[in-house]
Amino acid sequence: MQASHRILVVLGFLLLLARPGTVEANPPQQSSVCDRYVDNGASSDGDGSAAHPWTSIPRSLILSPGETVCVRGNTGAAGRVYSITTITLASSGTASAVVTVRAYPGEKVVLRKSGGGGPAVGIEGRYWVIQDFVIDNNDYGTPAIRIFGSASHALVSQNEIRDGRYNGVEIYADSRGNRIENNHIHHFVSPADDAHCILVWPRADNSLIRWNTIHDCSGDGVQIAPPSPDHLSVADFADNVQIIGNVFYQGNPARAENAIDIKAATNLKIIGNDMSGYQVDAAVKHHMASQNTVYADNRIHDSLRGLNIFARLDGQPDGVTLQNNILYNFQEYAIQMVGVKNATIVHNTIANAAESPLNIANAGLIGGVIRNNLFFDNGPALIADDAVLEGVVRNHNGWFRTVTDYVSGTDRTGASDPGFVDSAHYDFHLDGYNQVRDAGTDVGVLTDIDGDPRPSGCCPDLGADEALPALRLSVWPQDGALRLMWNELYDPNVASFAVIYSPPPGAANAAEGASPILNLPPDTRTITLTGLTNFVPYSVQVIARDSGNVDLFTSNELALSPTDLAAFLPAVWRPAR
Repeated sequence: MQASHRILVVLGFLLLLARPGTVEANPPQQSSVCDRYVDNGASSDGDGSAAHPWTSIPRSLILSPGETVCVRGNTGAAGRVYSITTITLASSGTASAVVTVRAYPGEKVVLRKSGGGGPAVGIEGRYWVIQDFVIDNNDYGTPAIRIFGSASHALVSQNEIRDGRYNGVEIYADSRGNRIENNHIHHFVSPADDAHCILVWPRADNSLIRWNTIHDCSGDGVQIAPPSPDHLSVADFADNVQIIGNVFYQGNPARAENAIDIKAATNLKIIGNDMSGYQVDAAVKHHMASQNTVYADNRIHDSLRGLNIFARLDGQPDGVTLQNNILYNFQEYAIQMVGVKNATIVHNTIANAAESPLNIANAGLIGGVIRNNLFFDNGPALIADDAVLEGVVRNHNGWFRTVTDYVSGTDRTGASDPGFVDSAHYDFHLDGYNQVRDAGTDVGVLTDIDGDPRPSGCCPDLGADEALPALRLSVWPQDGALRLMWNELYDPNVASFAVIYSPPPGAANAAEGASPILNLPPDTRTITLTGLTNFVPYSVQVIARDSGNVDLFTSNELALSPTDLAAFLPAVWRPAR
C-alpha cells in the first residue's frame, strides 16, 4: 500500500474512533493583550492608553477589529465598582479579529447599574467578547445583558451576572451564533412577573449556552420563547440551540418555575446538565410545537416533577429523544408525555419517583420506542385510563420495585436493587455483578452517561450506565501487531488467561498461534500478537479461567487494526461491531 493511501486509511480510522456528539467549529479567541485601558482611579480622563487611561467605559464603545479594552480593578474580594447606565458595544470584529472588553487579568471589576432604561450592557455589533466582570444589575427592571438582533457571534464568558428584577441575559430575535459560557447567573427575581436568567428569542439560531451555573430566577433558568403567545410558525423557532454542561438549581425565590422551559425550538440539544430543586413546577417544561429535541446525559433530580412534555395551543412536540439520563427523587412523576409524537426513550435510569416514573396521559404518545430503561423504587408506571399509546415499541426495560403495565417478555423485573453501586446515596452506576448486565438490545447508543463505550459485553446494559467489565481490555496498534493489556484480577480462582481473536477474511493469524491462545499464566497482564496484517480490523477478547478451564471473567471485545503509522494514533479504543 502506498504511504499516501495508508495515511488516508488511518485518518478514516481516527474518524471512526471519534465519539459522536456536538460538532462545533473552533471558536474565535480574543487577544490577551490590552490595547486600551479604563481606570476610574486615574487622576484625569485620558486617551485610553496605558499611560493615560479612560476613567470610565465609553457609553458607546467603538473598537477596531482585534482590539481589547482592559478595565482596571483590584484584587480585593469586593472588587472595584464602576457605576454605569448602559454600555453599548457598537462596533464589530471579525471571526479572526474579535473585539473584547474585559477586566484586567487578575483583577476584579464590578459593573454596577445606576440608572437608565436600557440593559447594563447592550451588544449591537458582531464578534464581541465580554469577559471576567461582575455585572451587578442592582435590582433594576431591565436586562443585565442584551444581545440585539443586529449582533452575532458574541461571547459572554466567565462573568458573574446578578441581582435584577428582569432577565439576566437576553438573546434577541435574529441574533445568531452567540455563546453564553462559564458564567454564574443568579438572583433575577421579580415579585410579580417572570424574570429568566437567560431568555432566547425566536430565530436566535445556533446559540450555545454552556458550562454556566444558573439559579434563583423567578421565571426559568433558560427559556426558549415562541414568536408570540399564539404564533407557532416552526420556521420562526430558534434553531440549533445547545444547552450543555450547565448546573441549574431553584434556590429560594418564591416564584421559581423551571430550569429549562422550551416553548418553541427546532433541533435543540440539552446535554450533560444537572438540574435540581424545582419544587414549584417541573425541572423541564417542553411544550407547543417544538421539533427534534435531544435530552442526553443529564441528571435531573430532587424536584416536584422531572420532564413535563405536552401539547399546547394546537402544537405537538414532535421528535423527542431521552437518552442516558438519570432522573431521581420526585414528589410526582419523572417523565410525563401528553400529546407527543415520535419519542425515543432509551437507556434512562429513573428512581424514587413517588407517583410515577413514566406517565403517559390523555393525548398520550403516538410513535416511538421505550427500550433499555431501568426503573427502581418508584410509584406505579401505568398507562392512564383512556390515554393514547399508539405505534410505540416497548421492550427490554427493567422494572425493580416498580409496578407497571408496560412490561414485556424481554423485560427484567425484581423486588430488589438491580445492582447499583450505592442507590441510597444516589450513585446509580452499575456494579460488576448486576442483574441488568447485557439485558438490553441495540438501539444505536454507543456510549453511556460517562462516555464509556456501550456495550461492554455482548449486549448493552439497561439504564444510563454501562458497567465496565471486571476484566477490562485495552489494545494498542503497532506495525503488524496488536499489544493487548488488561487489569489485575483479585480472584484466587484465576488459573490462566485465554486470548480470543478474529482475523478478517484473508488476514494472517498471529505468529503466537491461531485463536484461541490458551493457558497464559495467571500473572500475565499483556501479550503482543505479531505477524498480523496491517490496516484490517481484528476483534480481540481476553477470558480468565479457573483450574478446570471454566470461564470466570470475560473482557470487553475490541476491534482495532495493526498499522505502521501507530506513532500518530491516539490511545483510543472502540467496541467491536
